[in-house]
Amino acid sequence: MASSCALLELSDDALEVICCTISNPLLPAIACTLAVCCRNLCRMMQVPLAALKERHEAALVFANKVGSSCTELLEKHCFSWHNKELTPDDVSTLGMLLSSCALPRLTQLRLSGNNLGDAGVHAFCAALGSGAASHLPYLNLKANNISHVGATAIASAIARGALPKLEVLELSMNKLDDQDITTLAVALRGRPALRKLHLHRNSIGDAGVAALVGNLGERELKKLEWLNLGWNQIGDAGCETLVDALYAGTLPAMGFFSALKAYNPVGGYPVLQVPDAYYDGWPSNPASEAANRLLDRALEMNIRYALHANFVQEEEGEEEGEESGEEGEEGEEEEAGGGR
Repeated sequence: MASSCALLELSDDALEVICCTISNPLLPAIACTLAVCCRNLCRMMQVPLAALKERHEAALVFANKVGSSCTELLEKHCFSWHNKELTPDDVSTLGMLLSSCALPRLTQLRLSGNNLGDAGVHAFCAALGSGAASHLPYLNLKANNISHVGATAIASAIARGALPKLEVLELSMNKLDDQDITTLAVALRGRPALRKLHLHRNSIGDAGVAALVGNLGERELKKLEWLNLGWNQIGDAGCETLVDALYAGTLPAMGFFSALKAYNPVGGYPVLQVPDAYYDGWPSNPASEAANRLLDRALEMNIRYALHANFVQEEEGEEEGEESGEEGEEGEEEEAGGGR
């Protein structure tokens, strides 16, 4: 009875906060039950309950699409929905659930290979409000045909406070270029917890590398320990930028340097690989001074998987590389995206 009296004395603003907090689209019964028990809440929740009903119906459709139930979604720590043919409406609902704190246990969200495109990624990110996905450290959007609009949507969501604890971001096998990375870099530099960033198989060049790791501030990317930029278009200038960052100590946590793993036109030379001492049977080849400086610095840091950059040659060679790059898809949780 005391609780009822206390609720009756609360202001409308306080009651509105309570309404939002208890309105879980995956579990609407809590809000409905409490509204019935308290006259003031019932008055305040007439409109929110109508909206909650719509969100719950959308959640039911989405749960069915991914072969689950609302109760099961509530309990899961990892959503691994690769090639589920998710639509913009589906991921918009998912974004809504993340924004309404309906998925407090979720720590991994894997949406690779759904061909979401810019429209799908924009729909997902548009639904992410400030503080959305507050407990989500791992986001995988690999192979979703993301380009300018999608990159801008991701950057905007992060900038307005979504994904505050992001540690691992997988954006490999998309259509990101220097302009897109420049847009993303501003937001990603503001994520102090970021540890691993996968960007291989895009169209990133020297300008993109400079935007990402050039002239880093005191608090920017200080926990970044894994950077994969393989299969891009990085040349000597990009190598110099990476060398400068490593020597300057602006990437102090870098412990696995996968920066140029494969198929980057470093100096125009056909192949650059780590010496035989690191990989028995992998030949050492000539490369540009900038690329060799980068390799030397990587080896100085005792990084076993330093780099091997290959000039994009014949179509047959590209196909072989693509096949090998897919082998890591089902690997360790935080190291998804190949390039090991």
